[in-house]
Amino acid sequence: MKINFVTTSINRKKILKKMFPESKFIAPDYNEKNSNKSFFPSLIARKNSYRKLLSVKKKWKKDTVMISMDTIIYRNFTIFNKTENFNEALVNLMLLSGKKHKAVTAVSILYKNKIITFTVKSLIKMRKYNKKEIMKYLKLKEHQNRAGSYAIQKNGKEFLIEYYKHDYFNIVGIPLYKLKNYITLLT
Repeated sequence: MKINFVTTSINRKKILKKMFPESKFIAPDYNEKNSNKSFFPSLIARKNSYRKLLSVKKKWKKDTVMISMDTIIYRNFTIFNKTENFNEALVNLMLLSGKKHKAVTAVSILYKNKIITFTVKSLIKMRKYNKKEIMKYLKLKEHQNRAGSYAIQKNGKEFLIEYYKHDYFNIVGIPLYKLKNYITLLT
């Protein structure tokens, strides 16, 4: 079975290519920045994932599975969007210092002209760090284009994270275990 992943994320591509070497990647034609009209992170992630998939549905072929994902980092009533801006990342990481927050990833799968969407949540506890430590981390530029302004798969785990619960790969942006189960069921 052929698999096309709807993503532009370099990190997702690296991991998915290792797990599914024959897969291909398609860029979505959807701007998720305009989608945060309410505060229900799981619903926002589901909507983004679903709309990314719909944005490329015309490229779907019957012998292909198409899969899109969206990850949101949130704490209480604050969503920590993807950041490019150094100062915004600094504020985000200061707000997360010493606190727990969640990552939710929604996955939408198009197969046999049907779309299935599921979500996975993980809990992350940041260690207590100071502005000087954050500045050192931000100089690594790992905050760029990352929900929450950090990358657990890189130096973020060492610099910022005290512990996490549930699926590590979900925090990276791919709920790998559940995704593999779905793909196995489809094949």
